[in-house]
Amino acid sequence: MDRSLTITMTQKRRHKLTEEINEYNDNIAKRHINYLKTVKESDI
Repeated sequence: MDRSLTITMTQKRRHKLTEEINEYNDNIAKRHINYLKTVKESDI
């Protein structure tokens, strides 16, 4: 297999992984914000 081709495939794979991690972190952040909202409302 051509070395440059291997590098591009690895970069694409790494990019996909980064996107998945970002999406995962976004979901956690949203969940955390929703949790904080419910906590504030229950305090009142």
